[in-house]
Amino acid sequence: MAFTASAPAGACVLVTGANGFIGSHTALHLESLGCRLVPVDVAQRSHNLSLLPVATPSILMDVTDAPAFAALCREKHVTHVMHLAYPGRGSDADVLGFCVSAMRNILDAATTLAMRRVVFASSGAVYGRIFRGTPIREDEPVSIHPTFGYRSVKILGEWMGDMHARQFGTSFVALRLA
Repeated sequence: MAFTASAPAGACVLVTGANGFIGSHTALHLESLGCRLVPVDVAQRSHNLSLLPVATPSILMDVTDAPAFAALCREKHVTHVMHLAYPGRGSDADVLGFCVSAMRNILDAATTLAMRRVVFASSGAVYGRIFRGTPIREDEPVSIHPTFGYRSVKILGEWMGDMHARQFGTSFVALRLA
């Protein structure tokens, strides 16, 4: 989603994890661009983040509930998804299950409803341990070394999105936030 000064005509952006730190700031920015916004999270915005003037009320739902998620996307005429939800940095099976299920539901809805783009918040953590001050250029190939669960599910999400893009033509991009 290359939003610059304004939203593309008819854009309706669903933001998962919309009540977290990155999600709240993203929702506020998207509103400022004139996007119709569908903020989704499993929890209310925290007291500190509730001070942000996000006008659109959040919808409390679990994106791993495939029928409910697809119905919401259909009802709201979602054209873009920014997938920022993550249940925490744990490495247990529940975290892996959430991440895989959420990404599968998002990609399936994107294909079924012919959405314009899915943006996934990955993580620079997929590179493994990189020493401070070690520059990484954008065009430089860098090895992926996910050394624990958080890193592994982030790269898995990227791979799922890339595979879906190749198989079904879904426009997908992963942002490796660091």
